[in-house]
Amino acid sequence: LFGQKFLLDFSICLDLKKASFQDELEETVDYSLVISNIQKVSFKIKCKTIEHFSELLLDKLESFYGPVPMKIYLRKCNPPVPGFTGIVGVEKSRYIGSN
Repeated sequence: LFGQKFLLDFSICLDLKKASFQDELEETVDYSLVISNIQKVSFKIKCKTIEHFSELLLDKLESFYGPVPMKIYLRKCNPPVPGFTGIVGVEKSRYIGSN
């Protein structure tokens, strides 16, 4: 079947000045394209660790936006740990603090 369920938050630092001032959709980022591509890729990826999966997701984001500051927070819902009902996750970033 599909494996485990995950929650993903991501942020990308881009220059969105035109969209901020002009309020035009053409000047902003279409997040739906990235999200749908991440969803498609996630069904094809077979990983043993959440750390490796998070690195592959960063690669995918970078393929869309290039080497810009980005951060992800990937959480595993219902990890297979007896007696534990919470969420575990990893937070990773690239290009933060460099310009």
